[in-house]
This record gives sequence, C-alpha cells and structure tokens, in this order.
Amino acid sequence: MRAYRLTGLAVVAAAGLIMTGNAGAQSARKTPPLNLPAYKLPQPNAVVKATYQFAADHPEVLRYVPCYCGCEMRGHTSNADCFVKSRAKNGDVTAWEEHGMVCSMCLAVGIEAARQYQAGKPVAAIRAAVEEKYGGITEFHTPTPKPPAR
Repeated sequence: MRAYRLTGLAVVAAAGLIMTGNAGAQSARKTPPLNLPAYKLPQPNAVVKATYQFAADHPEVLRYVPCYCGCEMRGHTSNADCFVKSRAKNGDVTAWEEHGMVCSMCLAVGIEAARQYQAGKPVAAIRAAVEEKYGGITEFHTPTPKPPAR
C-alpha cells in the first residue's frame, strides 16, 4: 500500500485544523487523552492529532465517508470508525480507535475530508471528492451509507 504524506504547507494547514474556527468550532466535545506511540507514524504527530480531533468534532461528516484500507474486515463502516471506537450518548468520545494513527490510508482520507470541510463543502461533495481521489486505489472500501439528501 502507498504511503500518503503531506509536506510543507500542507502539514501546517492540516495540523491547524484544530486551531482554526472552522474545524474547531465544535471542539467542546470531551475526549480521552490521545496517547501516540513513541515510533514514527505515517504523518507528523500534529497532523495525526488534528485528524483525530476532526473525527471527534465532526461525526456528521466522517460517518458518511468511506475508508479504503481494508478496515471493513475489522468491522469498520466508515472513516469515523478508524479514529473513534466509542462515544457517550451526548456525542463525547469515550475511547479512541488506535488503527487510524498507524494507517496511512485512514489518515489520508480523514485529512482530505477535513480539508474539504474546512473549504465549506457539503458532506455529499466531501464524500465524492474522497471517492474520486482514493476509491480506485484498492479493491477495499467500508460499507458506508450515503449522506442524507438535503
């Protein structure tokens, strides 16, 4: 599988997702500590943390975005499952899914979804952009429902 890396300005922009008003607007969600491993991850730690924060804050986006790494064999149904293992009834994250931090495809899909969201795209357009960019790379994809029609 290919490694999907961000470089230069893209890393700064992706890491900035949790620091901007757009992606961080709902950052009031409570989350457990995100403990990253000591070894090198597929993306810089700041980008990994920003992607996890986006997943915590925006389940209304990632629950409709498929993942293409093969994680459907782990029971995942969308890219949201790559980062969040469980939530409380109020939507707060109660447990992280560790798979997302070590998988370059999960991170690439999450980063692209966050970028599209930050650009003001609706969920259907975010999904279409992700499908176009990553859908043909592997034969895998999660059984992700389509977003509701607006």
